[in-house]
Amino acid sequence: MSHGIVLLLEPDETLRSDLMDCLHEWSWAVYPLTDVASAIDALAHPLVRWCLLHIADHPSHVDTLAHLHAALRPEQRVLVAMAGDPAGSLAELSSPQMTWVAAPLTRTVLEQMLEPRGRPAPDPTDDDERADQGAGPRLKMDLTRRRAWVGQREIRLSRLEARLLSYLARYNGMVCSYRDLAEHLYHRRDSDLRRVVQARMQYLRRKLEPDPQQTRYVHTIRGIGYRLTMTPIASDGSPEMRRKLQRAVLIKGC
Repeated sequence: MSHGIVLLLEPDETLRSDLMDCLHEWSWAVYPLTDVASAIDALAHPLVRWCLLHIADHPSHVDTLAHLHAALRPEQRVLVAMAGDPAGSLAELSSPQMTWVAAPLTRTVLEQMLEPRGRPAPDPTDDDERADQGAGPRLKMDLTRRRAWVGQREIRLSRLEARLLSYLARYNGMVCSYRDLAEHLYHRRDSDLRRVVQARMQYLRRKLEPDPQQTRYVHTIRGIGYRLTMTPIASDGSPEMRRKLQRAVLIKGC
């Protein structure tokens, strides 16, 4: 069950991967940012709770950080890591909602700064909370060996299927668009690859789902893409259940 979404800007790939692993362990969904400006739009999402930013050339970000600070909701927090202490107009942005720390961002920093502030109360409408426990066993994976398990049933995955499942699992409960899945699999964002992605997903579903006509793990979000729920959700065909399966976290660029 996810406690919410953390926005993460960390240019160093190794550090970013370690921070994402840490946050996933604490049951946070993570949305990686490409720049500070992109955080402002993402903050509008109702499930975003934290924004973690590692900035280097801080003078060029003063105005952007000021706009970000103004956009914060009361329950949101920003942690900014930079070399040295903030000065001038940057220091004026310090508040209970925006904290400055010495770079780099590390697991230890998160343990000291994020954990003491407390995690927000879990949303009772979270997918794992809503999941029907009688729908089946939780999906388990070992993608380095290209294996998945539904209960005692072992599933062997092709290379592309393992990459596809890995990408969906990274955003468990969130929607991944057709175009982003195509880019991840084939390094292209062509709209005509949508049918290729759909065909690949159909093969994967035949392996994962006990009944491919009543999907429990991989759900189609009509006109957008797919979402994976590691804890199965069984559809009874009712309008309420259809709305439940369509209700999902969608962030531009997922």
